[in-house]
Amino acid sequence: MLERMSISARHELMIIYGGVDEPAEEIGRRMRHLLSDLGRSAGSDCEWWADVVNAAAEAGTPALLARLNHADPEVRRAVTRVLEWCWDDAEQILPALWTWLSFEPDAPARVGIVLAAARLAAALPRGEDRTASERRLYGYLDRGADSAACFAAALGLVEHLLPGSPVPAAVLDALAATLDAGGDAYTALWGQGWDMPLDAAIHALRDRPEDQVALLLRAADNLRARKTWVVKAGAVLERSPDRGRPLVPVLGRLVLDAEPAVRELAARKLSYLGGPVILPAMDMLAAALDDPVANVREQSAHALARAGDSRCVAPLREMLSSYPLPRDVEHLVAGMRAHAAELLPTVRRRLAAVPPVAVVFLDDRRTRVEGGLRAGEHDLIAGLGTWGNAAAPVVPELRRLLDLYRAEQARCADRLTPDYYPLVHGVRVVQSTLDSILGDQER
Repeated sequence: MLERMSISARHELMIIYGGVDEPAEEIGRRMRHLLSDLGRSAGSDCEWWADVVNAAAEAGTPALLARLNHADPEVRRAVTRVLEWCWDDAEQILPALWTWLSFEPDAPARVGIVLAAARLAAALPRGEDRTASERRLYGYLDRGADSAACFAAALGLVEHLLPGSPVPAAVLDALAATLDAGGDAYTALWGQGWDMPLDAAIHALRDRPEDQVALLLRAADNLRARKTWVVKAGAVLERSPDRGRPLVPVLGRLVLDAEPAVRELAARKLSYLGGPVILPAMDMLAAALDDPVANVREQSAHALARAGDSRCVAPLREMLSSYPLPRDVEHLVAGMRAHAAELLPTVRRRLAAVPPVAVVFLDDRRTRVEGGLRAGEHDLIAGLGTWGNAAAPVVPELRRLLDLYRAEQARCADRLTPDYYPLVHGVRVVQSTLDSILGDQER
């Protein structure tokens, strides 16, 4: 029997946590408590989490298994994070884990036991012992009363025992049924220093986009943490729009959610996606144009613009006339090119109304800039640069602004450094956009 991690286990642990002091502050504190209880030390020169785990593993399997019956749940939680890496003793450890799982009252410790069992089972050669552990894990999928262990069993199967295989519907159902934030699985995973359940499940399915989509669809009506769902669904769609297409109607529905933050985030994700993929959400986005929250209206209008829907024009005109402009106006404007003809008159009126820029010298050291471009208008102009020749009608207004800024630079040349930012920034942004619009033509 080896009384430390095998080389392969240590290698994988270094890949996962290489260069990380601790996966999380709480689990790090718990592990130091375990080391103290074992009478072990990682040494003063310990740099990586793998060194801490290895130091605990060197106490030997019998000492580690004895801690499964420790009075302190903190120790019981921590020891599972060590046992899962003792692959050479998997045949000895697995029966003990399954035995103690029946008696363990602490949900985070039960999660740790199940996840450790899954990783250890994967270290066994294919045969009766591994098959028996797989059957036990599948058996926990039906234990609705213990949602923490149910989730951990499903997660363990996906992460360790189903590599490259389609995930069975029963496993996805078990994951989806236990994802709710604030539920037992959430509390138990958090207590073990893991991510939130949805984060952990999506990560476990990272190489299986179809299964990620299937899980998200199953979980859509089960989550109170809808913002997390939107983030994960948006990430899946960005990586694989075609595979993620079934998620779009759900995102559209969330654009009309009761919670403003969820509505804004869903509209923003659809806005960034754009194009034909968001067609199933168009009517919901159009309905959101009357949302009381300005950011929801703006992001919904931008999403419609990027999909070529003319219902975006009126709210975009309103946005382009407003002050202050949205923080991400450059990105928003970049997506409006298809509606340039309808929107440029509003942009031209705005830029034509920009007053001359003037530097006021308060004393020998302090200045104040009056007039010129206001907050957000630099980004508006930069966004127009992405339109290319479609923005040609605004060239007279841009040339006027360039002349104003250059004239003020000349007037103050003897009192300001050449890199005086408010003037240099104005010149650079306007000149860059003119270059983008006119290309190689005479400016």
